Amino acid sequence: MEIYAVCTDSSLQKMKAFIKEMATPWITVNGPRSYVGPYSKLYDAPTTPTIYIIDNRKKIIAKKLPVGQLSDFFEKHEKFLKSNSEGTR
Repeated sequence: MEIYAVCTDSSLQKMKAFIKEMATPWITVNGPRSYVGPYSKLYDAPTTPTIYIIDNRKKIIAKKLPVGQLSDFFEKHEKFLKSNSEGTR
């Protein structure tokens, strides 16, 4: 699993300082400095934080989940994947 974080602050220096200070192990990009336009429109993320779960094919499989539901979602999704893989054998 990887985390892809979009910084909503326009200060690239603040973002870099935060990454260095916190030693974040995830991918962090600066949203306001995007070459592809506003990330909020591109990814339908009008509010922050917004959590998206993306599978290995880069398909969104869950969106806007509260943090408290992540563990339950992953457990159920793992069971779903396991039952589907057993059914295709």
